[in-house]
Amino acid sequence: MFYILTLKETLQHGQTLRVVEWHRREGETCQSGTLLVELESFKAIVEIRVAQDVVLRRILVTTGEREAPGRPIAILSDSSDEVMPPSFSELQEIAVDYLFM
Repeated sequence: MFYILTLKETLQHGQTLRVVEWHRREGETCQSGTLLVELESFKAIVEIRVAQDVVLRRILVTTGEREAPGRPIAILSDSSDEVMPPSFSELQEIAVDYLFM
């Protein structure tokens, strides 16, 4: 199964998040609890860890880039053997509430 990693829309309108550092590369397997990415909000640096074993299939927002909450930042899957679907609409969303991580 594929998942699209999305940041919840809990910031005020117009605010963005900056990707500080990806701790895994595309194609790497991440075990449950693995640090995946660090994000910078207007108040803090926040660590995002995976909650289950997954493969980081595609990074959509690279280090140093900013993105608005509610937008996808990465695609994950259960296995590296799965064929990537043609559109995001077919992916299950994993919304991360980064303010409470």
